[in-house]
Amino acid sequence: MKIEKKYFNKLPDSYQVILKNNIKINSLIDVKVKEINKYKNKIFSLNTELNSILNKRDSLNNKLLFIERNYIPKIYFKTYFKKSNPNIFSHIVIKYLNKSKTVYFGKIDDLILCFLIYFPALNVGNFKKTIIPILSSLIADDLFHIKTEADFIKKKFSSIYFKELLSNHLNMNSQEKNHKVSFSDYLKSLK
Repeated sequence: MKIEKKYFNKLPDSYQVILKNNIKINSLIDVKVKEINKYKNKIFSLNTELNSILNKRDSLNNKLLFIERNYIPKIYFKTYFKKSNPNIFSHIVIKYLNKSKTVYFGKIDDLILCFLIYFPALNVGNFKKTIIPILSSLIADDLFHIKTEADFIKKKFSSIYFKELLSNHLNMNSQEKNHKVSFSDYLKSLK
């Protein structure tokens, strides 16, 4: 509310004080509203910048997802039983360059016997957790030199290949350290 100066001066002093306080309050409100609008504009500007950055990130993530799906090998270990056979069999599934290969790995009991010299506590329960991370890393390293789907398809994998790859690596690692390697030490050495 505004009162003209000629009327303002004719008011009693107590009313003039009220009017002055009202003018100060209104002025303070105007300053705060301007400040809020300034922050709203800043928030809008920051949101616009953020949306632009998020769009760039999404675009890069899509490219990275494409790279991961096509050029980063995925190795899976699967176990299964055959009818009327108590043995546990296994195979390795390798996905690389949009292609997949499933390769017979062997009977779990035979594989445990094969790697028992490197891992004395190896058993059916810890086989996957103990052997497969090492083998997966070795297979992935071996695949990185393959650049085309045709080369991947031509690449021969077998149970013997997997066993030799793992045994050679474990032998080399064992010789370097001149003692039996614990699994945790082995994993540390891969870093």
